[in-house]
Amino acid sequence: MEPYRRELLRTALYTFRDDGAPLYNLVLSGRAKKNWKTTDLVLSCFYRLLMWESPQGNDCFILANDEDQTGDDLKLAKRLLDANPATLGREANGLVKGIRRRDNGGSVYILPARDALGSHGKTGIFVGFDEVHGYRNWDIFEALAPDPTRTDALTWITRYDIIFNAPGVPLYDMKRVGRSGEDPRMLFSWYCPAKNAPTRPLLTFRLMSAPIPAWAHGLRVAAIWNSRGAACRTTSIAGCT
Repeated sequence: MEPYRRELLRTALYTFRDDGAPLYNLVLSGRAKKNWKTTDLVLSCFYRLLMWESPQGNDCFILANDEDQTGDDLKLAKRLLDANPATLGREANGLVKGIRRRDNGGSVYILPARDALGSHGKTGIFVGFDEVHGYRNWDIFEALAPDPTRTDALTWITRYDIIFNAPGVPLYDMKRVGRSGEDPRMLFSWYCPAKNAPTRPLLTFRLMSAPIPAWAHGLRVAAIWNSRGAACRTTSIAGCT
């Protein structure tokens, strides 16, 4: 695994606040195609499914633009199970539309992202959104907003950059928040060509400790998601403008 991927996973999954709760509850990871975005999402899902101790259970959800694309994520997860029978395979088994821990302590559910109404009421320790370019509003994010009673809930969003960039589009709004460093519990890792930049190592975004304002174009989600903790220490992650 490349060092930058290892550092992202370590920082996202194993950085804690002084009270013992995970520092980050939102990860936005952007890279070009075929750069292990989905693999890292699935690996993070396995970590929360199998390794994390949670009194509220370890249910996880993975969503993509449609059922076929989400099925590709499930196929990848099952291949990882098959390739690691002594570790992952010993702890979980594949189902027709998901993965379940052998001790019934939690499951991975595959959901179609276009069914926002049917997704309300679900709560999990991990929600992964893969390829969010088809999301033009906040409905599905509102439906699967983190349970405010769970300080360890993690939302992981991955995507390469999009042409359709406008205020109100979730990916556009979240990139703006990530660049500004306004949200101390958001880990923003975004690899893309920097404007007018020569060919050299990527620039670095600094995630600042700051109060969380309401999102100009995501007020419904902000009301739920912005129940975030106090400002915490500053960290760095590689990315570019």
